[in-house]
Amino acid sequence: MAAGRASPGTVLVLKEEDAALRAALAPLPAAFVPVIETRRVPCEIAWDQHRHVVITSGRVLQHVDVLHREGRVYWVVGRSTGDKLRRKLRAAAGEGAQLDIRGEGSGAAGALAAALVAYFAGVPSDADEGSALWLTGHDRRKDLPGTLAAHKIPFTTAVCYDTVPVAAEAAALPPSSSIAAVALYSKHGIPTALRVKRDTPGVAVACIGPTTAASAVEAGLDPACTAREPTAAALAEAIRTALAG
Repeated sequence: MAAGRASPGTVLVLKEEDAALRAALAPLPAAFVPVIETRRVPCEIAWDQHRHVVITSGRVLQHVDVLHREGRVYWVVGRSTGDKLRRKLRAAAGEGAQLDIRGEGSGAAGALAAALVAYFAGVPSDADEGSALWLTGHDRRKDLPGTLAAHKIPFTTAVCYDTVPVAAEAAALPPSSSIAAVALYSKHGIPTALRVKRDTPGVAVACIGPTTAASAVEAGLDPACTAREPTAAALAEAIRTALAG
């Protein structure tokens, strides 16, 4: 528990409301403050040309209706995105739909890229896997496409949403004295985290995964903890441990 606090304060989560994380953090109070807005970008997708669909952010599923077909392989970063995809596909294709979703244990796009490379390395040379389809936003990291290109794995990029950051000074935050920890889900929350740290230096910064943690360090933050996997339960566990230390 942070020095000088009689009781654990609020966990400021820099993302939209998340019922699973709120439940995992309880009885710690949590305040959710979105730091980005996403907007749909019109894009045409030739679904029949792609057996492999790659999704590195759950935000994709807010803007794209993924078309399922038998034999399709879905690659996702994290269990949260996998669960969202599973629910969406079964709502459209039926509860009995056979879904092949991989990569849920990966914590970042780089780890998912490594899994894709390992898969394609084992594909016979005469097999036609086609081009992988990467569904993403305008603001995207280069880890995954760089790795796929380096290993000559064909892929098509479909940009289906744009990300608009919310100005850090415009974010409506709880009183700084009540905040015990700030949870970062992406680099977009860093300006707001810096604002909080400026007002309350003792606040613990928690990160959902190694990519976000690396971005936080680059910005001058010193994360107190990083979730062992990108799930609500793992992040809540990391925050509890950090606050108890």
